[in-house]
Amino acid sequence: MFFRAAFILLIFTEYTFANNLSQLVAQHENALLENEWIVQTTPNTDGPWPIVDFIGLIKNANPLQSVAIYYALDRQKDYIPNMLESTPIREVSPTEIHTFYRMKLPWPLGEARYVNGSKLSKSGQEYLVEWYMVQNESAKNVSGWCRFVPHKDGTVIFYHTEILPKSILAGLLKEVIVTDTKKSLIAIKEKIEAVNSKLDTTLPLEEYIEKINNALSGKSVYPMVKKQ
Repeated sequence: MFFRAAFILLIFTEYTFANNLSQLVAQHENALLENEWIVQTTPNTDGPWPIVDFIGLIKNANPLQSVAIYYALDRQKDYIPNMLESTPIREVSPTEIHTFYRMKLPWPLGEARYVNGSKLSKSGQEYLVEWYMVQNESAKNVSGWCRFVPHKDGTVIFYHTEILPKSILAGLLKEVIVTDTKKSLIAIKEKIEAVNSKLDTTLPLEEYIEKINNALSGKSVYPMVKKQ
């Protein structure tokens, strides 16, 4: 299912996402079922852009199906807004990959070229993807994580991101970071739901599920990239 045209961003300051994820899901179950997002922004004392946390519900797709699409590193350019290129370039281990990205940034920042490292892990039925900066022309530091947790109607996605931009103009765009993150998450959710329901056949779900399982069992899934 796709997002309705109008939806609500819910701002909550009485919780910390790190310690109250399950409580937030339980309290806002109806909102999540209505395709609304729970979002918290926290000022970052080290830079102009806030720390951003989102919780949303991916319907009718389990955590493995969801992470398989999300962690399709070579295909992220096909569905994430403003992503011009996503190319895996180095394998640190089967579950830790460096990926080269090109992304169109809001005016007047232009285009960003950067390399992020990402780590995949599993605990029970939950999957976690963590990322960190390797090289970035536009940022001093980038980090974050995304958890995929089972839910009776699909998968709850918990998303956390911190970016410290270099540009002195970035402070003018601090509200944009929430909007752009929201757009990316909408695109991710829609892609996962469409691929899993077979409304979208452009991305081979079973192939990327196999990549997740192989990576977690220690098998290389991007054999063309450099090994650490």
